[in-house]
Amino acid sequence: MKGEVGLGHKRDMPFFERMSMIGNIDDGEYHLQIKNVSLADDDNYRCQLTPTDDEPTPKLSKRVKLTIIVQPKDPILVGESIEGGLTSSSKNQQLIGQFNQIAATEGHSLQVSCQMPFPSAGHPLRHSRGRRLLANITEFRDLDGDSQLYSVISNLNYSPSRDDNGHFLVCMATHEAYGKEAKTASISLDVFYPPKVIIEVETEDNGEIRESGSIRLVCRSDSRPNEDLKYSWNWDGEPKRLEILANHRISISSLRFNDNLKKVNCTVENSVGFGSSAFELNVPFGPRFMSTNQTKIIDGGSETTFQCEVLGNPTPIIRWYHGREQETPIHEGANLTIKNAQDWEEGEYRCIAEVEGFPSKTLYHQLYLKGPPKVRFIEYILSENEKDITLICEVQSRVLPVNIQWFHNGRRMDVAERIRTGEGDGNNNKNKNRFQVNDDKLGKHLLLSKMTIFDFVEQDLGLWNCSARNDYGVVWEQKDVRLLGIFDKIVKCEPVDGMTASESCGTPPYPLPQQYFYNNEAGGLTAEQYPPPNGNIHFPPEMLDQQQMLFEYEQQQIYGNGNNGYFCEDNN
Repeated sequence: MKGEVGLGHKRDMPFFERMSMIGNIDDGEYHLQIKNVSLADDDNYRCQLTPTDDEPTPKLSKRVKLTIIVQPKDPILVGESIEGGLTSSSKNQQLIGQFNQIAATEGHSLQVSCQMPFPSAGHPLRHSRGRRLLANITEFRDLDGDSQLYSVISNLNYSPSRDDNGHFLVCMATHEAYGKEAKTASISLDVFYPPKVIIEVETEDNGEIRESGSIRLVCRSDSRPNEDLKYSWNWDGEPKRLEILANHRISISSLRFNDNLKKVNCTVENSVGFGSSAFELNVPFGPRFMSTNQTKIIDGGSETTFQCEVLGNPTPIIRWYHGREQETPIHEGANLTIKNAQDWEEGEYRCIAEVEGFPSKTLYHQLYLKGPPKVRFIEYILSENEKDITLICEVQSRVLPVNIQWFHNGRRMDVAERIRTGEGDGNNNKNKNRFQVNDDKLGKHLLLSKMTIFDFVEQDLGLWNCSARNDYGVVWEQKDVRLLGIFDKIVKCEPVDGMTASESCGTPPYPLPQQYFYNNEAGGLTAEQYPPPNGNIHFPPEMLDQQQMLFEYEQQQIYGNGNNGYFCEDNN
């Protein structure tokens, strides 16, 4: 039986010429043979035993499905040929050859159709580019009239890129009739795309780019078509320094440190579109400080930060040092923070910036702690007439205002009232102000206070005190004027009117006077005794240096001779 239709019980099956029963009757074989099979033979088959006296009920075997496989035609690409390409949207479809091209534009969708006529069911079509399977495929089947044959049509929606140019779109068909092999149809992609732009450096001067030098740039593009390209250039700097050497080459001259990181742009256009690229300049330059020297005056125990803002390319390395002589850095980085500042942290801080290949640069900062003034005697000055002396006191105070006062032997000197009373100087100046104070401001926090004593006399010897006061306290320093060498000059005893040299300074058998010289070289005082020959006091030349000799006159005898005076020391 074929389906529900009986084929007959005779072996030759007279109504079906291509069919017959074969086999050995004695062995009970009733096989069905079909010659020249066709699709019409595709059906379910079974055999039936007719009833007998012993078996009045007919018996049917299990159904057997006969599937007729028809080898399909090779897959084909169908579409309308347009300049070597195709599209499935055309109503006038035609066959596209194996080696034709399809023109496409990057970024625009492309549709390709693949047909495999007259397969049997369950045999798919697949699309690939190269060895990569593609998605976005729709498939449908078209029956061939009333027959059991149909065609499989696969539509591919594909957006090509520039990388697809020259590659093939391949439609692969598999079928039992093909065996292990697959049938394919392919088409080459001819993809047009806008320029892809890159900018490269064409170096000069042995490949080094430096300040004041120049740089050449080349604009390269990958595009299809690559004919009739249009180039345009611009940059963030001065237009006059950009010179176009050719459409795709430029030069920028007189490079400066602030040209670093500026952008140079190149735009290229073809018939499909345009592309552009930006190049960032990399101009090496040495360290340049953007911050200035800083002076910080803070309370002890507080916190402060010094900044060291530096430009450089490559990025500068910034190191900090405390004190001019220190060679070991205490910190690295743009900022230095000092917490809980102590006295030993006062002073100078150096910020040294380094860029490889360039000289280093140094920025100096100062840290001061608020507190009482600092006072020191720095020098004294004798007038040309050797009668006046000026004591100089240096006062440094980070807290203003500061008040400076002078004391003599513990007594405050009121300069306006300190007047020497004498017999006059021949000009009826009986009252003369012998003390004068001048305060010279050398800086915001540094003063020199000068106490000038006119017509210095013995009563002016003793301890002189320079005292300075601010809101944080008072500090003073005092010096014994006896140790300042105010009579550091040639001292001799010569005969005076009505007196001999012996009478002036004494001669044997009277005790010889003893002269003492005090030398503070190397910071200490040494006393040496020089017996004067013939009763006269003579100082050797090497003892006359005022910077090395200090004298102390414990007792002075003054012999008047007009306006001149002679001094010798008597220590008997």
